[in-house]
Amino acid sequence: MKPETYTTISDAFYRIISKFHEIEKIPRSFGIQEKLYPSEIHMIQAIGRKPGINVTEVAQYLGITKGAVPKILRKLEGKGLVVRYRDEANNKEVYCSLTAEGETAYRGHERFHAMLDKKIMQLFAQLDDREIALIGDVLGALDALAEKALRDG
Repeated sequence: MKPETYTTISDAFYRIISKFHEIEKIPRSFGIQEKLYPSEIHMIQAIGRKPGINVTEVAQYLGITKGAVPKILRKLEGKGLVVRYRDEANNKEVYCSLTAEGETAYRGHERFHAMLDKKIMQLFAQLDDREIALIGDVLGALDALAEKALRDG
């Protein structure tokens, strides 16, 4: 690969990362009056996809620390979107479920992703299986590099 080709691809990749980082700061309504930050709607997504999920499972699902979960849950409870409870059979573990308003936000988020996924699928429809496999391999390798960088500091 020519150095200028690498530079063009690398610059585009970092611009995309920067844009997604900025997107993560923008709250959206997802069909409810309350605007939700990505960290909030993704927690709603985790709970919506796995009703009765516990705090540990939410952390694993989202790839965040177990300590970060209660902070976001408190915000969502304050907004009337989530309830936390303990099961009588296991009083030690905290479980989560969505309120009716939380379900509305969850469904709105699912519609948002369906629209976004449709646009992405239209881009991928222009590629053959070999090109798609190559993109998957490259993204997997980049993910591994990012994971290593996070671990190594």
